[in-house]
Amino acid sequence: MKSWMIVALCLGLFWVPTGNPQVEGSVVELSLQQLVEGSTHCVRGVVVSQDTAWTEAGGMLETTYTLQVSETLLGQESPSINVTIPGGDKDGVRIRNAAAPVYELGEEVVAFLRTTPQGTTTYGWFQGKYTILDGMVRELSNTNVESFRTAILNAIAASK
Repeated sequence: MKSWMIVALCLGLFWVPTGNPQVEGSVVELSLQQLVEGSTHCVRGVVVSQDTAWTEAGGMLETTYTLQVSETLLGQESPSINVTIPGGDKDGVRIRNAAAPVYELGEEVVAFLRTTPQGTTTYGWFQGKYTILDGMVRELSNTNVESFRTAILNAIAASK
């Protein structure tokens, strides 16, 4: 009887779920076309401010970043847009969600965003935020921002 319990315990240690990744808490990989189709906005801009606060219900932090928009590729134009992500640092507490994008003050980004009645978030979690450094897209090897912009505009045109 003990040997069966040991075998069951060992199998439990090595068992890996293989079902629906959304149910298991994984981030589903999205193509550029899917990012475009799921977003209400796609903007290029610079992160100019951040504000971290406890949610109304408490127990959770949210950080709202303000992007100064230099170009709107998708959605209604606006000089700035606020993007809220779960987590942040406040009152000596740090809460992070591994799937949430990380925005840094002063960085230039291209962001795929979705606005709902609850606010604006980054669509596709970390996949929806791209950092621009020296004219290159950090998350896409050997891709300059102009090529990426063209690919986004082509995906927008294909979704119409």
